[in-house]
Amino acid sequence: MKWPYLKSPVLLILALVLGLAVVVAGCGGGGSSSSSTATEQEPSGGEEAAGEEEAGEEEEAGTEDVASESEPEYKILSEEEVLAGTGGKPPTSSPPAAEGAEIWWVSCGMQIPDCSVPAKSAEAAAKKLGVGFHIADGKLNENGGDLTAVKTALAANPSALIIHGISCNLIAPALQEAKSRGIPVMGVEALDCDEGLEEGEEGTELFTAEMKYNESAESGLEYFQSWGNIAASYMIDKLGENIKLINAEATEAGLQKTVATAYNATFELCKGCEVLDSIKFVSSDLAPGGAFAQALRTSLVKDASTATALYVPFDVNITAAEGAAEVEKQGLTGKLFTCCGSGGAPVLDLVRAGKWSATESHSAEWMGWGAIDNINRVLNEEETVPEGIGFVIATKEKNLPENPEEEFNPPGLNWQQEYEKSWKAAG
Repeated sequence: MKWPYLKSPVLLILALVLGLAVVVAGCGGGGSSSSSTATEQEPSGGEEAAGEEEAGEEEEAGTEDVASESEPEYKILSEEEVLAGTGGKPPTSSPPAAEGAEIWWVSCGMQIPDCSVPAKSAEAAAKKLGVGFHIADGKLNENGGDLTAVKTALAANPSALIIHGISCNLIAPALQEAKSRGIPVMGVEALDCDEGLEEGEEGTELFTAEMKYNESAESGLEYFQSWGNIAASYMIDKLGENIKLINAEATEAGLQKTVATAYNATFELCKGCEVLDSIKFVSSDLAPGGAFAQALRTSLVKDASTATALYVPFDVNITAAEGAAEVEKQGLTGKLFTCCGSGGAPVLDLVRAGKWSATESHSAEWMGWGAIDNINRVLNEEETVPEGIGFVIATKEKNLPENPEEEFNPPGLNWQQEYEKSWKAAG
């Protein structure tokens, strides 16, 4: 996800980057020697806090319990694997467009690209497929906008709902209504109410259709776990098992914490590595000049002579929260290996300019088309399928888009044409 600016906490990402919602570093041989906290308390407002009050508390999954039921056994992927990416190709066949379908896309916030790019791409896909499409804007959950958006969509008696970048717990009452009315609900870059919890905690499954991203990530939980695993794997394989790391660690429950848990669990496998500092942050810390930027500045000054790498999970850490700018101010650009973010156009341009070492990218446009393909299958009473959407590491030498300010799309693959071909064949 991209976060060119942060007006209010989101989920993602996208992060959002992709609405972020997210977890404690330690490396097998070294462990964390210090910890910085960008904020001492959870934000009193915003998406996550509002959700805890309105729909019940979503449990936080701590990174220290890496063997919980919801956590896989992570492994360090090779540089070759992460540069190739986890994606594939779109499905080669499709059912016909569901007759009379009116699909409502509930967006985390159309004012930021993290949310608007997939929504607008889904709109184009729906038009090409030949189904009705509408957008309800959650407006970054300002004044409970997420719940209001779902209620707006339900009032229109939709054929199906697609929830993008919003934590289930924030909109649980409306999703309960959708379930009782038999309206299919699919989460995209979102966790269901029974996902991302600590071991022993329980939640209610309210997404009734599964968005399958790729062959190795057939759920939102697996998708966000792969996000953290790929980033840590790349850094370990690229730099070797002697990393001295400054780790930016999101502590909000949900997708943010899932990404952080996966990253930390993978990094723990690096026996010769060490976390010098763990900068814990929540979404409200990510404003320009905010608590995250200040904590990062302190850490960079303190560890300038020792640190070899900096990890941040989302684009917002790099751009709006001034991660790249702080590295440059301290004269560490090109000296400190910096990764990763979520690969939006502004961060890709920083990589192109040599001001950021590498980023983890995915196609936000493909996400919209894949979601429409899968929800159409649901409306045809078919199983959803892996859509081929995955993460890939982009560096100055590999996987960058050809042009500046261009969104990431996998090189050499015309996925849009593939969808059009299969939809046309289905009639």
